[in-house]
Amino acid sequence: MRKILVLIVLLFPMEALAINDDFIEAIKKGSMASVKMLLSRGADSNAKDVHGKTGLMFAAEKGRVDLVRVLLSEGAKPVAQDVSGKTALMFASERGNEKVIEVLLASDPNLEVKQNDGQTALALTAAAGHNVGILLLLAAGAQVDSRDKEKHTPLMLAAHKNQTTAIQTLLANGADVNAVNIYKQNALMFAIVGGDKEAIEVLLSNNTDVNAKGWAGHTALMVAAYNGRADIVHRLLIEGADVNARRDDKQTALYFSIDRGHAEVTQLLKAAGAVK
Repeated sequence: MRKILVLIVLLFPMEALAINDDFIEAIKKGSMASVKMLLSRGADSNAKDVHGKTGLMFAAEKGRVDLVRVLLSEGAKPVAQDVSGKTALMFASERGNEKVIEVLLASDPNLEVKQNDGQTALALTAAAGHNVGILLLLAAGAQVDSRDKEKHTPLMLAAHKNQTTAIQTLLANGADVNAVNIYKQNALMFAIVGGDKEAIEVLLSNNTDVNAKGWAGHTALMVAAYNGRADIVHRLLIEGADVNARRDDKQTALYFSIDRGHAEVTQLLKAAGAVK
């Protein structure tokens, strides 16, 4: 009899693990009937896969607002984080699943929880260009200038990905256009690397500092010259970019345009009074 009891005790955790694995798979497949059945049989609403991802996270990522509601009603924790630090709200925000974002916000999650790289739900949705998600998170109180580990703001991340509408929304809600990361780069520099003229225009029209110096003394004009973007060089010069600003090693925008063989940019810079 004692051996039978020991065997039952040993098998019980295995059975619990199996039902939780089935529960996660049912959510991944989107089967509401299976999810409800497994919950009724004792599945843990906060069960995780090997990467620490809960059923709520899978449902949020897939935009299954019906499953999200059921899981929350069964005690699923919206503040749980996977091994990368992501929460269900982050998964929904990154995918732009607006209805899920609304439901999760009603469950009062911590908007400033950060994943391992320091990015928040707002940063993720800004980088992905989901404008409605940005508005929902800001209305709920998300910090518009939250910083990741390298001090990137949502505005910088949106600029890097050429998300013009996201840039406009963030600026309209108080984002600091001249904030810099640990490398002293601002949103304008990221937008120039991205190369989208509309995004650059939005930043220029919001009083961005065209002569700010980033890592090693790079300016926006140098970045544009290096990349051979004559159109952007021309626009920056109109905005008052210092044509003869020097990097820490004394190199100018003209040096980069000549070194990279960008003849049109070189001509523009010389016409504006550039010296090497």
